[in-house]
Amino acid sequence: MSLPDVIKVGAVVPLSGQAGLYGPSCCNCFRLAAEEINAKGGILGHKIDLVFIDGGQKPLDVANNIRTLMENNIFTALVGMHDSDVRRAIIDVIDGRIPYIYTPTYEGGETAKGVFLLGETPAQQLKPVIPWLQEHRDISRWYLIGNDYCWPHKLHEAARSYITETGGCVLGERYVNENKQDLNAYVSEIAELNPDCVLISLVGSASVAFNRIFHKKGLSKEIHRFGTLVEENTLLASGAAACRGLLSASSYFPDLDDPQNQHFIQAYKAKFGKNAPELNALSQSCYEGMIFLQKLVGQAKSLEMQALVNASEGLRYQSARGDMEMHAFHVSKNVYLAEAKGYDFQILARFENISPY
Repeated sequence: MSLPDVIKVGAVVPLSGQAGLYGPSCCNCFRLAAEEINAKGGILGHKIDLVFIDGGQKPLDVANNIRTLMENNIFTALVGMHDSDVRRAIIDVIDGRIPYIYTPTYEGGETAKGVFLLGETPAQQLKPVIPWLQEHRDISRWYLIGNDYCWPHKLHEAARSYITETGGCVLGERYVNENKQDLNAYVSEIAELNPDCVLISLVGSASVAFNRIFHKKGLSKEIHRFGTLVEENTLLASGAAACRGLLSASSYFPDLDDPQNQHFIQAYKAKFGKNAPELNALSQSCYEGMIFLQKLVGQAKSLEMQALVNASEGLRYQSARGDMEMHAFHVSKNVYLAEAKGYDFQILARFENISPY
């Protein structure tokens, strides 16, 4: 595939729906990355432009929107930070015709051709952390709660396995629909069962609502909470008191002491100001997705799919998380366990070079 004069990249982010609170900081990071790439000559000398697509709509609506844009040759690559149901719908539509870089944490196991996955899998976020929590926080009795779609279901399936391996048990497991009507009842059930920890696999506003109800019922002091999609926007929206002691596992926190991260944070603040939407793992992944695209196409010297697939194996690139290397379309990475302190996270433990499998 020859390179167009301007390489247009579809940036798929949730601008609406329960994940909409992630959108502003993600859009900022897309814009920052595009500006930096263009300032350095673009991709193989070609300027890039962004086409924002609302990934917060229903999966088929997002996919149909992308189908229309593709039919009109609006973009030649996709970078997406959105939920897994949307990813599956997009894959069906693009059918391996353009590169698709999927950046957030996800349930693992994706093998579709032309999909490059930068985010953490359950093997990275749960496998090292669950034993640590048992050893250091005496956590063995769990309650699992998530939204009712593929990512929480698959994440909980992995969690049950890792919990069992450590000698623990799951006391309850519940799934919440989009209107969040069952949250009060589930929090009451948690109070009755009194687990050591609640694994939260709720997205955006559902996570915020859960944290507020959990705190209002006075459970924050007695029961730990741990999430793999809990980031700084969730802390801000929930309130510092409601998030006291909330644990999160991620490969990125703004507190990381790495020169590349410091450059990223300084560039973000310089462009968007001190009152810009909070940096977090999800927004950083959007920035990283663009940097990865530049590196991938530069290595392949083409947008032809097989050339990109070949170039991805062993591809090394730099990100705010450190130096990264892709194998089998995934990335091994350091993972951190952190605890909410006010509106920020304090890192408690580091797990080095964790495999996504």
